[in-house]
Amino acid sequence: MIIPFMDKDGVENGEQGKNRLPRDHNRDYSGESIHHSTAALREMIPKWSEGKLRIALDLHCPWIHGQESEQIYMTGKPVMEKKQMAFFKLLEKNSFGDLKAYQTSFLPFGTSWNTSSNKAKGWSFGMWASTLDGISLAGTIEFPYADVSGIQVSKDGARIFGKTIAYSLKDYLELL
Repeated sequence: MIIPFMDKDGVENGEQGKNRLPRDHNRDYSGESIHHSTAALREMIPKWSEGKLRIALDLHCPWIHGQESEQIYMTGKPVMEKKQMAFFKLLEKNSFGDLKAYQTSFLPFGTSWNTSSNKAKGWSFGMWASTLDGISLAGTIEFPYADVSGIQVSKDGARIFGKTIAYSLKDYLELL
């Protein structure tokens, strides 16, 4: 299942989603969801997957500035970090376009902003998805919308990176 994006209204309104009030869409996965799209996803996915879902990934734009914000990276979560790192190594191996993922960009749990205090505003998609029955890999690939390591993001470059993700998913599933 592929869901193109969760914050359709925010995108159409040109709103920056990070820390948006009343709650960032990607912090709406714990307690009762306040966004209808998040609540619908949380209800639909477990029923649809029937415990057969193995991978759940969010492709997400990082913060608008800062050290990690112009790199493709993944944030480690304690229960998934070894599997996430294995997947990220496959992303590096399969990166064949101009926009590349490098395993050195993996952000381990406890590093920078990726700490337990970051849960205070609510669970992210990756945190929630890691609790689903049958899940082997859950998390977020942070993919900048404008610039990746000095290379402008274009629709063609983004599509090629989409193929990188697809090949990496195939390789990961073969390891299971």
